[in-house]
Amino acid sequence: MQVIGCLIKDPALLLDPKVHIDEQLDFTEKMHRLVYGAIYNLFNSTAERITPIDIDNYLSSYSVNYEYYKNSNGLQYLNDAEDFAQLENFPYYYERFKKLSLLRYLKKEGYNISEIYSEEPLSPKKEIEQEEPVAEEPATEEPVIEEPAVEEQKEE
Repeated sequence: MQVIGCLIKDPALLLDPKVHIDEQLDFTEKMHRLVYGAIYNLFNSTAERITPIDIDNYLSSYSVNYEYYKNSNGLQYLNDAEDFAQLENFPYYYERFKKLSLLRYLKKEGYNISEIYSEEPLSPKKEIEQEEPVAEEPATEEPVIEEPAVEEQKEE
């Protein structure tokens, strides 16, 4: 969502030679592919500023895809993406996006990625269940130190 939001806010990010997005490999959901394709095509059609409404209007020209987009609450998604994305964090969003894309690709190609990545969402309950129980040390009583009895000296 954040990468899409940043591209809405600044489509010129697509000109950065470090940014390479493959619509088919990098996006797992059809709606994300549709939205990215719209942003890419609008930008390459000389649009310098792209809004969620521009993307909505662009997609409305393609009836089957637009129906899918609408059923997926596409306009709400675009508004949220634009609102939540922070341009100054684009490098972080992009690196994470590409890392997850690569991991999905490696898994699809048959590589075992279980030691470096888990698709299971972490929850405090699961983490607690996975931890080994810590054996409690037996309680130790402090030793009682008996002081030697001091004999009183008798005065003579």
